[in-house]
Amino acid sequence: PVPAAAAIAECDFKKGIAVAIFSGIMSSCFAFGLAAGEPVTIDQLTDTATLVVANPNGTFTRTDSSMPQRARVHGKWVPIDTKLVRRADGTWAPKAAVTDVAFSGGGSDALVTLRSGRDRLGFSWPDKLPEPVITGATATYPDVLPQVDLQLTADASGYSSILVVKSRKAAADPRLRSLSLNTASSHLKLTSTRDGGTEARDPRTGETVFHSDTALMWDSAVEKKTDGAALVSPRAEHTAAAKVGRHRAQVRVSLKHGKQLLGLDQKLSLIHISEPTRPLYI
Repeated sequence: PVPAAAAIAECDFKKGIAVAIFSGIMSSCFAFGLAAGEPVTIDQLTDTATLVVANPNGTFTRTDSSMPQRARVHGKWVPIDTKLVRRADGTWAPKAAVTDVAFSGGGSDALVTLRSGRDRLGFSWPDKLPEPVITGATATYPDVLPQVDLQLTADASGYSSILVVKSRKAAADPRLRSLSLNTASSHLKLTSTRDGGTEARDPRTGETVFHSDTALMWDSAVEKKTDGAALVSPRAEHTAAAKVGRHRAQVRVSLKHGKQLLGLDQKLSLIHISEPTRPLYI
């Protein structure tokens, strides 16, 4: 054990070093800001949601955001940019995001893969995937089932997925009613949450590395009657899906034998599709 007086002295010494280092950083950044004649970002005090800059007048400005505003790319802070770009391995990924997420380029590879350091989590569609149609941050896989499109959309810290069910016949497809995705993970343990989501935890630390919120499904009851051409394009589908319909239901998500199961059988009977131009979103 270290004597109390020595511990205090050691603490004060380390605190003094920290203050000196901090002061050096601030002084250096202020000098750069003064020389440049414009605010200079202090990288050591900046993260995904906090920005600290040194102003030419000798002051410092800190800006905090509730959502990630920047990501570190090749050692530099850059604005979040969720536009999908093609990687060398054929997958699609956002240009600059906090979470390393990649979408399938089609075929039998994983539908989506998430990475954080040594941790990896992947989900695979039961069948071979078509080549996606890319629109901004969204990858649309047309007709993964007859009259059912699958959309994956990247955001700053992960992604969202939506099944666009275009007709009553598609909703009655047994493959949709008992849908399951294969899972693959490294250094993670998957569990279901009370609210119907999923967590991927580090078994050593108990830390949640990835998580998904409660899954929902809704209809298009709030939309005005449209003609058949209105939802032909993936962009139109994605825009329409953002309008949550009057009829909604929670989708039960569970895990069993390495698969993620979506409990849609009873839920699909709760929401009726009157015509193919009024889709159901899951």
